[in-house]
Formats: sequence, C-alpha cells, structure tokens
Amino acid sequence: MYLIQIRCYKDPKRLRLDWPITSDLVAVSDLNGNYLGLADLKVVAQLSLETSMIQKLNEWLAQVEWYDNHRLSIILECRRKAYWHLLHRGGLAQRVGPGAHAGSTVHAGIAAYEAGWGRIPESERRLDAFEAMRDTHNRVFGQLREEGFALDSRHELDNLVDIMDTYFDRFLEEDHLYRPIQSEMAMCVPIRPQAGDPLHFTDPFWYILRMDGLWRREATGDLYVMETKTTSGGVKRELTRHQINRQGTGYVWAVRQFPEGEACVGVLVNVVGILKDKRDYARDVETKSQTMCESWRRQTINIVEDWRELLRRAKTLTLQERLDMFYQDDKQCMNYGLCPFHDACYFGPVFAESMPTNTWTPFQVQQPLREAVESE
Repeated sequence: MYLIQIRCYKDPKRLRLDWPITSDLVAVSDLNGNYLGLADLKVVAQLSLETSMIQKLNEWLAQVEWYDNHRLSIILECRRKAYWHLLHRGGLAQRVGPGAHAGSTVHAGIAAYEAGWGRIPESERRLDAFEAMRDTHNRVFGQLREEGFALDSRHELDNLVDIMDTYFDRFLEEDHLYRPIQSEMAMCVPIRPQAGDPLHFTDPFWYILRMDGLWRREATGDLYVMETKTTSGGVKRELTRHQINRQGTGYVWAVRQFPEGEACVGVLVNVVGILKDKRDYARDVETKSQTMCESWRRQTINIVEDWRELLRRAKTLTLQERLDMFYQDDKQCMNYGLCPFHDACYFGPVFAESMPTNTWTPFQVQQPLREAVESE
C-alpha cells in the first residue's frame, strides 16, 4: 500500500514506543494482516510536499469501507440518526455543542502538557497546556460568539483553566508511575474473516480509531490506552459507564494487532468534571482480557453485517421508504439534550437539504471530533 512511503518505518524490529510525543501517529496494516509501518502525521503535514500523508490517507479512506467507534455507536443508537449522519447526501454533519467544545479545550491542554513530559519542568508544561487551551478555546468557541451565543460559566476559559490546574495538582504524584508514549494516536486496522467468525462474514472492512494517547507504566512496562472524558454530570457515573464500554475494548484490541502493542493490557480512564463551583475528577484502570477483545471483534462484525444488510435493502427504495426502513428510536431524540437531527426528522427531508455535510475524518490534525457527556 502506497500510503506510507513518506516518513515511515517499515521494520517492526526497529520500532520502540518511546518517540518524543510531539506529533500524531498512524499505524497501518494491509488487508492481509501485514504490518506496514507508522507514519508521523504532523511532521509530514509540515513538509512542503505535493501530496501530504494526511491527504493520501484521507483519499484512501474515501475509497474503503471503514467504521470507527462514532459510526458504530450511532448505528446502535438509532437507525434514523445513522441514516442522516452516514448516508443522506453522503452524511450530514452533527452540530457540535458547547460541552463538546469544552472537551476539545481540555484535550488540547492535556496533549500539550504531555508533550514536554520528561524534557521540561512540570511548571512549564502546565503553562504550555494553558496556552494550548486558550488557542483551542478561541478557535472552537469563535463561531458561537459570532452567532451571539452566551457561554455558560462552566465553559468560560478561566473556569476550564482552573479545572485543569487543579487536575494537574490532583494527579501529580500518580503521574510519576506512568509515562506518555504518544498523544492523539490514530490507527487503521483491518477486520477480515478468520476461523470462528460468523459464517456470513466474507468481506473485510477497516476499523479506524483516534485515541487520546498511549501510556506506559514504568514499573512493569505495561501499556495502557489513555482515554479522557469530560462530563457536566456525575463523574463517578461516567467512570462506571466505562466499565462496560465498546470504545475502550476496541482500542485495546487494535493496539494489540501491532508488534509494539502486545504489552497493552487495558484502558486508563480519566474523567474530568466540567463544573462551575466544584472540582471533581476520577481515574481508574480497566483491564481488557483477550476474551473481551475477541468478543468485541465478533460483535463489531455482526453490527457491520446488519448495517450492510440495511444498505442492500435500501438500494431499490424511494426516499420515504428508506426513511421508514431506517426507523426512529424516539427515546434518543432528547437523550443528553436534543438530537442534532431532530429538526430533520420533524420537518422532513426538505429541511435536511439545508444542513451541512460531514467532512470529519480521524486523520484531521486541527479539529478532532470530541464527544462530551452532558447532564440530562
């Protein structure tokens, strides 16, 4: 596969997960399961090349069948929502709310804080984090301000910076037990038929992910997927929700598909409360067994096969017949606020024609999609 001929390493024996964490990373294998390499996205993007690595990856992504946790979750949530977001006019964009923008601001701070780990003093890393938060906050909330949107006090920059300042204090000692290996890591991993799979599964597809980071426990060498979640609801409730969570299990499975990731034992779940008058955080380790990971893989295959069957049936249907087949789960319409496609369902396809289309991919460096858990 030609995608990674620029700035990559093809010999797994030469690779160690200890590069300076200053860039995004994409691990790529082909559909035969052959390990192809790791591509340094930001370095490549900064080179004055006619076609950058990110562009090549996005061009390739447009030609293959792929699923990420976001797509799989929407398919499971509501068929109609999945139709609007994944199929209609190539897929309609979800409007991102202030809670998700606050999550992006927090993630930017954490990524900047980790970037200087072991190289510069903690106090300087903290200042770098606050600067990254300011830049991200100005960018993601800029359009809302132009539209005259009044920010909730929870989402003001000063409050978010104070939340993270306290967060860094809270986990300062515990963080000495770990070392960040890579921030904002993206992976492309094929899921192809093998012994024990459902008999109707014959066509492979790609599982794409973009995790918050990969950390190593210094005493044991074990690797952990680091996932940070922001919530304006209960922190402990959010932590409990991740005890049974498809996203984390899938990420661990994907990391283990590469020679460097065999030491990955689970997920380090980080929950940050986006609150005004309270500072609340939680962190826990979720170990993922091989049985759990293989079950996740087979479940994902069945989800995709069910979705493929819907697509096959939809080919000969009219628009209204398609909408009726992709039926609504009305319990999702008001779940965590208002569904971004509520008006499309309420007013019909004519309204949907005015909605922007979705252009997000896991390989975008500047504007990753963030999901925040809003209070009900």
